[in-house]
Amino acid sequence: DAYLVTYAINDRTSYHHAMDILFSLRQQPLGDAVIIMVANKSDLVRLREVAEQEGKVAAESYSSKFSEVSALMNLKVDELLAGLVNLIRLNR
Repeated sequence: DAYLVTYAINDRTSYHHAMDILFSLRQQPLGDAVIIMVANKSDLVRLREVAEQEGKVAAESYSSKFSEVSALMNLKVDELLAGLVNLIRLNR
């Protein structure tokens, strides 16, 4: 099992929702499930409301991985998905 908890870097409200979801997930027995916090819309640097470091620290505090991507520009999306598959394989 895997969970990608996503927020937009230009929307602090979506970040807070992602944090709530991470908290809820960590309250459940997930076994070896992989959780990755994904910051999307990295192409919108000028509109950024959530710093990359803030996302990294939050993910780490919930023992989750972190990735920042741009689905629009297809930046780091392939790396995210390949990394997800590798993590799932390692946890089997």
